[in-house]
Amino acid sequence: MTQFATLAWRRLDPRWLLAAILTLAAGLAFWRLGDHGVRLWDETRYGENALQMLQRGDFINYYFDDQMDDWVAKPPLGMWLIALAYKVLGFNEWALRTPSALAGLGAVAFTFLLVRLYKGGLSATLVCLALITSRGILGPHVSRSGDLDALYVFTALGVVYFIARYSRFNERPALLAAAFFAGLCFLSKGFMLLLFLPGLGLYLLLRGKVGLLLRETYFWAGVAILSAFIGGWYCCVHFYGNRFLHSTYGSDAWDVMVNYDIRRRFTEKLEGDTTTPAFVFEALDTRFSPWLYLLYISLVILLVRTKSPLKRIWQRLRHDDLLCLCACMGVITCLVLSNSATKFNWYFALTTPFFSILTVILLRWAISLRRFKPLFALGLAIGLVMQLLTVTKHEDGLTDAIINNLPRILGAKHIYATKNPAFNTVLALKWRQRRVEATPQGTNTANLTVLGPKLGIIQDTDGYSVLLMPGVND
Repeated sequence: MTQFATLAWRRLDPRWLLAAILTLAAGLAFWRLGDHGVRLWDETRYGENALQMLQRGDFINYYFDDQMDDWVAKPPLGMWLIALAYKVLGFNEWALRTPSALAGLGAVAFTFLLVRLYKGGLSATLVCLALITSRGILGPHVSRSGDLDALYVFTALGVVYFIARYSRFNERPALLAAAFFAGLCFLSKGFMLLLFLPGLGLYLLLRGKVGLLLRETYFWAGVAILSAFIGGWYCCVHFYGNRFLHSTYGSDAWDVMVNYDIRRRFTEKLEGDTTTPAFVFEALDTRFSPWLYLLYISLVILLVRTKSPLKRIWQRLRHDDLLCLCACMGVITCLVLSNSATKFNWYFALTTPFFSILTVILLRWAISLRRFKPLFALGLAIGLVMQLLTVTKHEDGLTDAIINNLPRILGAKHIYATKNPAFNTVLALKWRQRRVEATPQGTNTANLTVLGPKLGIIQDTDGYSVLLMPGVND
């Protein structure tokens, strides 16, 4: 019976398997995606940048709080996609996050296709199940928020996938597709493109492909394509970009991107992360649990049970293209990130597809199939529960009060606040074409009806006013 089930599974069309995986991933990516308010910092910033792009008709320069933005210096692909989502879906939380959610699905699809270059549909399905039940891709600050990280991971995986096609099957035109995705990767987060190139370069070196690659006409055509993306954005900034006359970050968007976003972030601790000597392991624990512990278990078993384990692993790396690629991309990228002075756990999102592949490969190598099945099922169950807890987590913020009371907000004559609202609340009101007004002195709140901890209604003679009442954390 078991052999029959295994044979039937292997005969399933991989396209159906991919469709099933993407359906499950879409549920986790889009479920209640717009039900919580906009988070402060990056999500609010990009949402406002895209909003003012549409209002001003300026798709090169960024504006925030109705002033020139001299802090956001990423190239504009992410903001363009958010602006497009606004046009299609309206101004709301769903539109802000939809490009990231779609990019997350694209990253899962590329992971499936990457495994399929080397292994069957069963292996690709197991890898993607591990990936979507961790918070590396389908998690906060990646595909479930209006940030740029999901788009970055998607385009980076596109580069890796097409390089792998070239390496495995000598598909020379794949180099042009890799260059195109490298250009999109640059347009998503600038020179963060450089983050994964050391790992990819080491993989090509170990496979003996570097010399062949450098003699390849398609490679140099790809370099020209990537240069056109980079040079095109530089020309846009140089000829049409705003000059930052009083900025502490740089003289224009290109200067800020190169010197602040890349050089200074790598060499200086610029933001309030809690970096420790074990930060890499803490970040992976946040982004890749519970599968990280199955990866640890498989490594321990291999080290204990295998004679000359390091030699055997090295031999396996030499003969297993997929294992070699994922080890280079996962480990080397983590080493690069560990040497950066400024880092956050979502920076490690790019490594989680490769660690998902490593976990499945090494666990199946380390233990028998009879033991693999229940252990994998346990990891899947725990991961799914953790994902469901993540997507259903209540976001306690003032913007949630706006979302939950939209009819009252839109029907109020005035909107007042007990203190200046944060930028995410301002953006949520701008989407609804409302603004917070200065609270008149002597406002009578004796007839205030409290609707919740964040919101109240003041009855007026000609209608009513809404009073926003931020909590201590707003």
